[in-house]
Amino acid sequence: MIIAITRSRYLESLKALGIKAIVTNETGEQLWKKLRNHVAEYKALIIEEDLYKSIETKLKRYFQGLRYPPLLIIVPNVGEKQSTRLKDMYEYLSTAVGVKLKVGAYGSGGE
Repeated sequence: MIIAITRSRYLESLKALGIKAIVTNETGEQLWKKLRNHVAEYKALIIEEDLYKSIETKLKRYFQGLRYPPLLIIVPNVGEKQSTRLKDMYEYLSTAVGVKLKVGAYGSGGE
C-alpha cells in the first residue's frame, strides 16, 4: 500500500489510483506522532518536501530500525519555485564518489 502526505489538495487526487492521502497542516512533532505507528505498514511514502524536512531526522532514525523500510518519494511543494532536493542529491553523489563534483556541462564556471 502507498500513502501520500501533503499540505495541499493536489496530491489528494492520488486517491483515484488507490493511494491513501493525508492532507495535514501539522509539522514536526505533531506530524510524527500522527505517522509513526503507521509508516511501517506502507510500501511507499510520498511526502511533500517541507513536511519531510520537518520530520527528516526522526524518519531516518525510524527507517534504520526496519528490515524493509518503505520507498520514500519526496516531491516538491506545489507552487514552490525552488527545491533543496537537487542540492541534497549533489551532496550525496559527491560523498559517494569521494570528490566534489562540478556543476554544469563545463564545470561551475559555465565557460
